[in-house]
Amino acid sequence: MISSKFTILASLIAVFCLVTTALNIFFLVNNEVMYSYNTPIIFKVFFSLFFLYFFSFLFFGDLRSKFVKINLNQGTIEKKGFGGLGYKHTFLFNEIDGYETSYISSRSGSYEYFYLIKNNKKVIKISEFYHANYKDLKRDIIKKGIKNLGFENWSLLMEMKEMFE
Repeated sequence: MISSKFTILASLIAVFCLVTTALNIFFLVNNEVMYSYNTPIIFKVFFSLFFLYFFSFLFFGDLRSKFVKINLNQGTIEKKGFGGLGYKHTFLFNEIDGYETSYISSRSGSYEYFYLIKNNKKVIKISEFYHANYKDLKRDIIKKGIKNLGFENWSLLMEMKEMFE
């Protein structure tokens, strides 16, 4: 059995998300700390919407679907979102239709993503950015006979659509 290990940067993002969320909830609840008495309502609304978007993107996009704990067993692959704290989903390898790869570039570099596809949906996302043993996970999954479905160009629009699937 092989289990995924998280990179330090991925763990820091999870902590940052939790701290930012706690601070923003504190500021939203305690208006006098964040806003003066005469702060325009449009500023409060803008700040609240920006926080909601940022929180949704990190929480539903990254922590739920990318910051996942993976366990490879003999005939199954297990996925737990939220760094291993989420609900466990188990897939038989023969249920998986195949895999696609993609590259996502950022300031810190370009990272490969490996998506396991079932019924035309990405059911598991594994990446170099989040998983310290990414190459071992990818190699062992490919050894199971999973079909290569090709390369997918990354798109922010597609990422946002998949956030709530």
